[in-house]
Amino acid sequence: MGQLRIERQETNINQLAEHAASLLQPLAEKKKIQLLLDTAEIPESFVDPARIIQVLYNLLTNAIRYTPCEGKINIATKIMLRSGRKCIAVCVEDNGPGIPAEDLPFVFDHFFRVDSSRDRRSGGTGIGLAIVKQLVEIHGGQVTVESKVGEGCLFCIYLPI
Repeated sequence: MGQLRIERQETNINQLAEHAASLLQPLAEKKKIQLLLDTAEIPESFVDPARIIQVLYNLLTNAIRYTPCEGKINIATKIMLRSGRKCIAVCVEDNGPGIPAEDLPFVFDHFFRVDSSRDRRSGGTGIGLAIVKQLVEIHGGQVTVESKVGEGCLFCIYLPI
């Protein structure tokens, strides 16, 4: 009990990124946000496609929520070296308000909200990024965030090849 079940299979991460973007395209269009996809040639990965879609969906939903009208969100895939190992990186970058440096260490904590005045009615439960972190780590990967206030956020997930 309490164990999260994952069902791994050979999966094309680019197709998952494209699918997640297509699911959220109508939401982006409402705010006139451009969703830009930049996919590199990458090998298939042994992951649970439903769980990785959930990760990408959560990251993109947050990006759309915080990106201003007529903004843009970049979704990129690439091969990277991390800690001496090859991995697939999927990065979601927005041009929203960004996250203050003092809040960055807590963004993956359950129920943490950068804007404490927000509640469930104004957007989110405060567990989306905690779920992202848990699902990525179950796959043997890592998730990172970089941000500067006024410039947006860059969230990257790294999955082992």
